[in-house]
Amino acid sequence: MLENILNRPENIRNIRSPMKRSLLSLLLAFSMVGFAACGGGKDYLVVIDTSGSMQARDTLKRVKQAMPKVLESVKKGDSITLMNFDSETRLGSATKIESDADREKIRKEVEGLKAVGAYTDMASMLLAVQEKVKSMKDAGKTAHVIVLSDGLDDPKLKRTKLDLGKYRDQEGGPVNDAFIYYISLGEISNPALEAQLKQLSPQTKTYLAGNRVADPKDPKGQTAGQQVTPEQALSNVGEDVQKNNWLSYLKKYGPYVLGAILLVLLILFIIWLLARLQRGDALYGNVLYYPEGIQFPNRNTFTLNKIGTAALTIGSRQGNRLRIKDLGTTETFSFKGKKVGPNMCLKPLGKSARNIQFTSQRQQGLISPGDRFRIGEYSFVFNDEES
Repeated sequence: MLENILNRPENIRNIRSPMKRSLLSLLLAFSMVGFAACGGGKDYLVVIDTSGSMQARDTLKRVKQAMPKVLESVKKGDSITLMNFDSETRLGSATKIESDADREKIRKEVEGLKAVGAYTDMASMLLAVQEKVKSMKDAGKTAHVIVLSDGLDDPKLKRTKLDLGKYRDQEGGPVNDAFIYYISLGEISNPALEAQLKQLSPQTKTYLAGNRVADPKDPKGQTAGQQVTPEQALSNVGEDVQKNNWLSYLKKYGPYVLGAILLVLLILFIIWLLARLQRGDALYGNVLYYPEGIQFPNRNTFTLNKIGTAALTIGSRQGNRLRIKDLGTTETFSFKGKKVGPNMCLKPLGKSARNIQFTSQRQQGLISPGDRFRIGEYSFVFNDEES
């Protein structure tokens, strides 16, 4: 049954059309899934330094004034978790943004913060951030961490120089997947601290937004002309989040999308291969035909080179490649070209092949050059000489 279906060119066309529609539907479905995923809510962790040093030059006040820039970039469906730190770290609950009232709630929470911490324990904050980011990942979320601090690390207990790299996730997991934006609000650049933060996550970006003065001992430090305000920094963070959101979903769903694309390409290749096998080889040569029973027949010649395809149909009805009105049968006889070694042959297709009567046949299932056969009231001779 399958062979009979595949052996008819019109059936091949009918099969391929639904398959094409199915493939297009599959691609559209994957595209919709991709867009739906990229449209999902983002999860922010806003970390604010509330140590006493943040009182200098009204640093914390400037953070509060800049917070609307963060809230402007937050879309409906996003969530925000506040964390503040000094001698200890305090983590608030997550707030999902559904309305302006939710944004106002976050603004008031930030407004209520006071820079009264006796000292700053940066290591404690980093451990808390790492733990929160891990919990976000366990919930299937990618964290966007915004750290606002003057960068001073003065813990109550003296210890060796802070090595933030040791708090990095050695397995390359949750923290490495997070996006960290460090907004430095101090007066003097601290390149060592910034470098250590980047070890925590390679996707860390630093903005210098303090009343910073140039440090002659640090030639790599930013000059006054390179400074940005906290408002500008937070506005830039909002733009970065939108760009990096695509990167996040690409990393998460990319392998699945790539697999789907490869599967579609494989299916297309199989369809092309089947169609190529069914189509056969481009025909050349000619077919001589004449009415059976005439003593001195007038032989007609049909040149296959003029067809320009691999398919030949013979019949009495209009639409056949070789139409013989008085053929003596209403059946349509289909053939395709098939190269066998150096010779071009005709391969009969479909049920009508059983009604072909051979006078001579060199190879079973094929019409080779020189073979003679009869269809209805006509005799035929095929040869593969190119004209």
